[in-house]
Amino acid sequence: MMSLENSRADLLHSALDLLWCQWTILGVPGRSQDTMSTDARIIDPEALLLFTTELGRYDARLLDEVTNWLRQYARLINVQRLKTLHHTHRLGDTAALSALAATLLQNARMAKWKTLASLAEPPPEPRALFLREDGGDLPTHGPIDPVYASYGLTRGLQKPRSDARSPQIDEPGTLLLKLRALFGVSARAEIIAALLTEETAHPSALAHRIGYLPRTVQDNLNEMALSGHVAGARVPGLREKHFALRPHDWRFLITWEPPYFPSWVEWPVRFALVQDALRLLAGKSGPADLSTALRCREIYEQHYPALSRTGLAGGFTRTAHASGIDFAGAFLSELSVSWQA
Repeated sequence: MMSLENSRADLLHSALDLLWCQWTILGVPGRSQDTMSTDARIIDPEALLLFTTELGRYDARLLDEVTNWLRQYARLINVQRLKTLHHTHRLGDTAALSALAATLLQNARMAKWKTLASLAEPPPEPRALFLREDGGDLPTHGPIDPVYASYGLTRGLQKPRSDARSPQIDEPGTLLLKLRALFGVSARAEIIAALLTEETAHPSALAHRIGYLPRTVQDNLNEMALSGHVAGARVPGLREKHFALRPHDWRFLITWEPPYFPSWVEWPVRFALVQDALRLLAGKSGPADLSTALRCREIYEQHYPALSRTGLAGGFTRTAHASGIDFAGAFLSELSVSWQA
């Protein structure tokens, strides 16, 4: 059985690798195009940013590059949806998120981030922002950043730059940002992106997938249907009304090869599961004990409804039948493979 520290290191590295790939596609200076794997899945900027407030604590360069990108392109982020996903999935580090928002508020044009700057509770005592791979604190050198310090996080001063690139709109993963640039930062961008990847959808189910209230999605779909480009129809024998798009009407959005629409992935579900597993394994070493196995089971059962709804539960067949100490090994090994599948 792989040791807990090795399981954690592998999971952390794979998560950071995905974060760098997705942020580079969005325009963060990081990797050359030659080193990036092609991924025909839509990037979710809010889920990505929330996960970065957690995982960026293990990679100072990533967090600082993302902060610099936001100084130029924060207008493409849906702050209300960011707040909703943070609350619904408990995704991201609240103090780091609020400190990041407060940093952006130093620019008068970023007023919409004020609601996020007030999320964190008053800090009980200072703690390091950046961490070692095993979860231990990294020491801070030089002057302390006063904004982060006000949220109980110690880090060195940041050096703002303006070298972020614009999103790579010829990459399929940027479809959601392309829609926001065209139609505005609202639920309609997510609705269109998600409907382009499935034949029909009920508003309530669609709301779960894209991170909005069902009433918001229902109202928007009813209005969008008036355009003639969104079709709504009652399901025979049921009172439910499902909606659909005609994909060929939207092919003007495709500026990449091969000419297909990328798939919609519920990244918040995946990121939250990995986040909780990494938090559990912080500071642990050696083989799993019964206490760790029980905590793994708690995490699995807590996330199972979302895993089942999104089809990810099928990747945990060994986990579903494991018991005792063996549960930890089954869960961690299947998690390492399934979360990105």
